[in-house]
Amino acid sequence: MFSVADLDPQDNTIEVIASQFFGKKLSLHSIKVGHKPKVIFRRTLDDMCGATFSSVLTQLTSDPKEFSNSVIDAGSTVNTLNFGDSFSHILVTSHECKFEDQEQSPRTEIYEKRPGMLDVRIKTEADPGSQNLHIDGGSLFAYEVPKTDWKTAQWKRSVMATGFRVRGQLGNMINPGAPGFCYTFFPKKLDYNHDSPNIRPLIGISGDCAEAAYIFRPRDIIEKRNTDTFSSRCTGVTAYDLLCEIECGATVGSLAVSYSDFCSVEQQSGYAKIFIPCYEKDKILVFALGDGREAFENNDGW
Repeated sequence: MFSVADLDPQDNTIEVIASQFFGKKLSLHSIKVGHKPKVIFRRTLDDMCGATFSSVLTQLTSDPKEFSNSVIDAGSTVNTLNFGDSFSHILVTSHECKFEDQEQSPRTEIYEKRPGMLDVRIKTEADPGSQNLHIDGGSLFAYEVPKTDWKTAQWKRSVMATGFRVRGQLGNMINPGAPGFCYTFFPKKLDYNHDSPNIRPLIGISGDCAEAAYIFRPRDIIEKRNTDTFSSRCTGVTAYDLLCEIECGATVGSLAVSYSDFCSVEQQSGYAKIFIPCYEKDKILVFALGDGREAFENNDGW
């Protein structure tokens, strides 16, 4: 997949950032616009990332005005960023996993379980900004966009989550891999407000042959609501924790997000609805977010 941006509004080019699955790299191409468009600059941003899959532009910093770039197409079917918005990072999934590795490579667990969370095998980065986290199976990467000198400067990579595994069911034996597409979205429709730049989005991931969907939440949300416990760990814009893993028992190729009320089911209006297709089961599952006050006695607001 690929995303399109204007990294320098002062020139006459647009940039295409591409996840090259078979080439196993993340690349950038600058295209001169006009009657005879042509590629005038290209570079490899990362050739140690494995078989990359998604490429999604996102805003993870507290002040989007510090970036002079702009979105043309964020590369996602969930339009968290619109045309002309600035962005700070590119989210990339590495869709790489082999069945023969399953027995030899132990499954990882989240580095610290939270109250109300499922028993999951995905590991998130305990030290945001570190590039030394051991990559174990499929992964989610975040690349920081340089504010200047984007043609020559390093696009710093952070490992946001790793340990996604293929589950060897009969239905997904052809070209197995995990995870698939990634998305950003807000828990409530009212959070789509450019006057409130401090709100960072949730991240959704379709597990593909991991037969699950995953939702990650920014760690600073936990800091604001429980400062005594988690404040020392909230030290980076790429710090995210697993909110939930939704096991489907079938291939999950993509996700969709809506904010409309769903049928006549009791729900809290304005919160996100997550649609999850279960390929081999011929089903679509729908989950609604809410403030959690009715579900948990001691909640953190999700």
